[in-house]
Formats: sequence, C-alpha cells, structure tokens
Amino acid sequence: MRFAVFILMGMLVAWTGSAVRAQQIGFAAGLRGTPDPAVLQTPVTFRLAVTNVTPITLFNVQISSMVTGGGTFISAVNTNGLATNFPSSNGLTNTVVFLLDVFTNGQVADLLYTLRPVQRGTIQHSVYAEAPNVFPLLTNFTTQIQIGVARLNTTLAAVPVGSLAGDLLAYRLTLTNAGPDAVLDARIHHTLPAGLTLLGADPAGQSFRQEGTNVTFPVGPLAVGAGTMVQVRIQPQVSGAYSLVAVGDAPGYLTPDGTNTPARTNLIVSDPGLGVLSATVTSPQVFNPQTGLMDQSVRVRNVGTRTVSAVRIVASGLNQGLFNAAGTNGTLPFVTVPGTLVPGNELTLRFQYFHPTRQPDANPQLSALDVPVPGPVFPIGTTVGITRIVPEPDGTLWLEFPATAGSRYAILYGDSPAVSRGAAPRTPIPAP
Repeated sequence: MRFAVFILMGMLVAWTGSAVRAQQIGFAAGLRGTPDPAVLQTPVTFRLAVTNVTPITLFNVQISSMVTGGGTFISAVNTNGLATNFPSSNGLTNTVVFLLDVFTNGQVADLLYTLRPVQRGTIQHSVYAEAPNVFPLLTNFTTQIQIGVARLNTTLAAVPVGSLAGDLLAYRLTLTNAGPDAVLDARIHHTLPAGLTLLGADPAGQSFRQEGTNVTFPVGPLAVGAGTMVQVRIQPQVSGAYSLVAVGDAPGYLTPDGTNTPARTNLIVSDPGLGVLSATVTSPQVFNPQTGLMDQSVRVRNVGTRTVSAVRIVASGLNQGLFNAAGTNGTLPFVTVPGTLVPGNELTLRFQYFHPTRQPDANPQLSALDVPVPGPVFPIGTTVGITRIVPEPDGTLWLEFPATAGSRYAILYGDSPAVSRGAAPRTPIPAP
C-alpha cells in the first residue's frame, strides 16, 4: 500500500463528501482601552475588538468570552447583532456570547461587556470566535483586580545633622493616605545603606523585616487622610554620606501615576575636626532642690590654634548617667555646644545627674571634640505660649506654660523674641 503526502501552503484542504472546502485563518481579537488593573467592586467595561481578517464576508459568526475570576455580570452590548450571558452556578464564571449574522471582510466588531469585580486577583478572558469555512480563533487575556486606589505620600524627617560615627541616632518616616480609598495593610519600605546598623523602631512594638539593606515596616490600616509615623533608630559605624530612601505601598491597591514617589535625603556622618580642646570639672556635685538633680560645672577651653564651630564634651565613668546629655556615642553620653570657640577662649557648662541618694558620686572623665554644628531639629506640633518667665541669678530661666498631662513639649530657642521655628536641642519633656 502506498501513501501520498501533499503539502499545501496557506490553506488546508478538507474532504467533505463530494466537495472540497478551503479553510483559512478568520479572526483577530484584542482587548482595547481596558483598565488594567481594575478596582474591586467598581464596574469595569471590557471592549473586545474582533476583526474579520479573511478576504470574504462571513455569515453566522459566534464569538464568546468566558470570563473567570469573580466578577458579577452587569451588561453586554453588540452593535452589530445580539449579545447574551450565561452565568455559572457559583457566579464566578460568565460566558458572554455575541452573534453576528453578517461579518464583512476587514470589519471590526466592538463587543462590550461590563462586570463588577468581587474579589482581588485576576480575571481571565477566554475568547472563542467561529464561523463556517474558516478556522476558529481561541485566545486569552488577563486583567488584574486591585482592592482600591490609594495615593500614598512618604516623608523622611528629623534626620540628624552634625553626628559622628558611633552615635545613637534616630529619624522619622511618615506615611499618609490621600485616598480616595482606605488602606487595609500599609507598609513602608526603607533602604538602609551598608555602614548603618538598625537598632530598632518606635513606637514600642513596631515590627520590621530586614533583608540586607532593605527594611520593611508594616504599619497596618490607614484611613483616608490618616497618617502614621515610624521612628528609626540607627548607629553609623563609619563616617561618610549615606543616602536614605523610603517609600510606602499597600499590596493590592492601585497607585495613580505621579503619586507614591520615594522620599530621599542624605545623612552626613563626620569625623571630628582638627581643633584641640580640653575639658575639666570645676565644681563639686551639688544637689538642686528645685530640679531634684545634682549640678556640676564643667569648663571647656580651646587650647589649639584653630577656631572650632561646635564643641562636644563626652563623659565616661558615670554610674547614673548624664541627665542633660544631648546624645550618646556607643555607651557614652555627651553634651554639644554650638557656637564658635576661638583659640584661648573657654566656656562653662552645667552637667546634671540624677542620683536617687541625692549624694555626690564619682566625677566623670571628660574629653572634648571639635565637631560640626548639630541640628537644628524642628519639632512637629502645636505652638503653646509661655505665660511666665522667671530669671535666676546664675542666668538660667524658669518657663511657665499651660500643659496637658502626658503630652510632650519641646522648648524652642532662637535669636529673636518671636520664635516660630527655633531649634530644639534636647528631648521633648513629658508633662507630669
């Protein structure tokens, strides 16, 4: 027995009884102008454009789109014929069928169907087009479904200035939701360069996940117009310029173009300057009944040939800690005094300690460094007016102002009587 093999280019010859029928590719299809991703519970209209790519007119054309993925059918439109819908029993699949009696060559049929997505994920469109004497078309499309739309704004604030390697530092990441939808699970993604050690995050209990230089802070739900803040505590290991980047997101939410841009800033960690300074204790520790603290005077003198722009005095050997410290380097507290100190000049500081026994303790060992000018740090909050100022003979001042128990207050310092944006060089004070 012999078998004959024939190869025909461009068409398939099929035996149909006594007649021979030529079949060829008949259709092209695509989804046009469709929102992707679509938004949960928001009706979305899909425009299925099907083209007759044959050189002939087709009759009795049937085009169906089986839509799977949790969408409630609303309507279908066929400007060239009939349209109907066949939902599944579980409501998760709809088969929309379009009928065209006549479909001329080159004609494009705009077939519209509208659904309301009811679950996050994807909607699958399985499109099947058929007509006599042509090959059918089977193709697929996918549409992503998001929970909602959220414009998220991220800021980096209170980044320290004038710090040295080893300092314990902190700054703030803030994420706000400008809507229009509330967010269920917001996050802040933060790039922490190598050389910065992450010590923790506040408020207490704030969790985070660190993978190399990438740190993620889950911050939970955010209502429209609401914001949340995370304080990041770090320690630089070496001096240098560190690029800090933070951006918020909400998985499953659509972020419009032009929003949710990363916040960027630089953290500069310096080396001590070349100025030569000396620091000495000049008085015993004396209990102050007005503050409940032990006071002690310290003198700093510029014994070098360079003018310094700021002085840092580091205290070691303390048992109770330094109450009015401006910061900590490793485990050692320090006080920083901004302002130039020329060669040969000196300044006097007051160190304060909290001793439960109200008795003097061992004096600290002191070292003084030439450092960059720190700060200033501008607190965020509501201005509270000072109602009374009581000067002391030693030059200190008592300030009186209305306070709410549990609230925190920062004293602003400036070079004019009307201070609207002065520096706050110490930690805010909680009202008793």
